Amino acid sequence: MVDIGDELEKNLAEVDESLYKEQKAQANEIIDYVHQLLKDLTIAARTDFQRVTAFLFVKGFLVFEAINLLCEQGHAISATILLRTLLEDTAHLLYIYKRPQKRSKRFLAHGPAGTLVMLEVLGYINPGFSGTPLYEEAKKSILAQRAGVDYDYRPEYSWSTKSHAEIIKETLPKLYYGFWKSACFVAHPNILEFSQYVREKDGQLNLQSEPTKSYRAYSLLASQGAFVLLLDKFSEVFKLDLSPRMKGIIEEQKKLYD
Repeated sequence: MVDIGDELEKNLAEVDESLYKEQKAQANEIIDYVHQLLKDLTIAARTDFQRVTAFLFVKGFLVFEAINLLCEQGHAISATILLRTLLEDTAHLLYIYKRPQKRSKRFLAHGPAGTLVMLEVLGYINPGFSGTPLYEEAKKSILAQRAGVDYDYRPEYSWSTKSHAEIIKETLPKLYYGFWKSACFVAHPNILEFSQYVREKDGQLNLQSEPTKSYRAYSLLASQGAFVLLLDKFSEVFKLDLSPRMKGIIEEQKKLYD
């Protein structure tokens, strides 16, 4: 008797692999193009929004490249965890873009609040550092910087009054429902992911620790969509003339996700 679940998974894997090969070729093309673009690029930052755009673009690019490499090695589930980061980077830039001057200023001013958290973490993992003159001087300096900030950040780990979910839902509704929510399932302990790591049959547990080709297209497809939206805004903010081919890829992705 045929196991319907196994047959369905086999068919899905075949579809995923065919789509992955298409996406992989384009992902490599985008990555090679951006590496060359950044290699020869010199830009002057004149506004806070340019600084924020440059930061989120380069961060997003490196995450996109990491997703591509993980998928290549058969670690698409782990790549999906990084997909969540890329989606959030893209969504935050699109959100800031709507009110660039005000929101960029608020984003950058969150630095002291975040630095204080990191200093406290360092003190926790290295008790010998906590309470030293250097630690206290650093804390005093950070608190002084924070005192000059007019924003009341709550909670301290977020620069905006909105949550990540709210920002993504507002700026990337198609990617929010289609990819971000499922990426969160993967990122957190969730029984829905059980079968990706453990198979149980006849009372025996089979641990799935080897690389797999499953879900590679899923992670790469969504990450391409998110990254080219970042590339689009980056080129607009810094007035870059992208190649016709890259402009075409951006327009294709914007039809799907923007």
